[in-house]
Amino acid sequence: MKISQLVPAMHYGDAIGDSARRMKLLFLQRGYEAEIYSLTIDEDLKNEIKPLAQFHQEYRRDDLVLLHFALPSPMTHLFRELPGKKLIIYHNITPPEFFAPYSSELANIATVGREELASLAQVTDIALADSEYNRQELEQLNFPHTAVLPLFVDLKRYNQPPDPLVLRMLGDDSLNILSVGRIVPNKKIEDLLKITSYIKRYLTPLVRLILVGKYNLLPNYYHLLKELNIKLMLTNEQVIFTGHVSPEELVTYYKVADIYLSMSEHEGFCLPLVESMHFKVPIIAYNSTAIPYTLGDAGIRVKVKNIPEIAELCYHLANNRQLRQRIISVQQRRLRDFEISKLEKLLMRYISEVVG
Repeated sequence: MKISQLVPAMHYGDAIGDSARRMKLLFLQRGYEAEIYSLTIDEDLKNEIKPLAQFHQEYRRDDLVLLHFALPSPMTHLFRELPGKKLIIYHNITPPEFFAPYSSELANIATVGREELASLAQVTDIALADSEYNRQELEQLNFPHTAVLPLFVDLKRYNQPPDPLVLRMLGDDSLNILSVGRIVPNKKIEDLLKITSYIKRYLTPLVRLILVGKYNLLPNYYHLLKELNIKLMLTNEQVIFTGHVSPEELVTYYKVADIYLSMSEHEGFCLPLVESMHFKVPIIAYNSTAIPYTLGDAGIRVKVKNIPEIAELCYHLANNRQLRQRIISVQQRRLRDFEISKLEKLLMRYISEVVG
């Protein structure tokens, strides 16, 4: 039997694409035929990923098709009309209300995506979600059979030397607060700026907020943040928007971080939490959406956005070695729940349920 994965966009280093590639390897090891088909494929991946046009030529009725769902695409209609066994993995779609004040186009894409997801409820044998939060969304949309399969994270990819230039620039005595992800409204970057400003004014002038991720998706939101930066009297050295970074640079930012801080109000999984556990960076996160399910009993979760209290907590955690070690120790235990071998067994159990 063949297992075909449909992924709308395959980008090198993307969490969903990397997860699909790991699954393909697992399926091949277990004796299945396996392919990944995509609409958009990075040049570096064209030797291992096939264009969607080939799926139409190669599909057989007894194949199992797995759709990674994270955005609307022509793949939704194709998947819905297929006659054979079908499984989806839902990676979440940010609610449109976060985008509406800044981009009607992105708000519309999010709305259409959620409508497309709902249309798959009665044609999917199993709907998997990479967090319990996502699974509950599927259940609310009347998917009859749902389960959780956390995101496959190959931690070996982070075993590389840091970027020496970045290390030299940021490896000083400043309190380095890290956030990783696209600069978009649901991440509530403005809260991170306010916390950094409080620390600078009342606790220590040696503080730096490092925002790793693309910032050109929503220019209006990015400009609003830059204006807030000025109002809070934070310099470009104290708030760094890195834009897209290389794997070596990403590793370095985690290595120089004293704290990983998330004030996000919508996450489907939040991969940087797992990355922070791996790099032994203590986590403080706002207790929203998928955050409590990914963290489990690890990190520090805050339920109220009291800026002074969170700023004081950041400063205390950065300077209290005993507390840091206690937090990191629990995070290391939680990290074991995301071991690839455990997730592979879980996935194959779900595959067996579908194919009998």
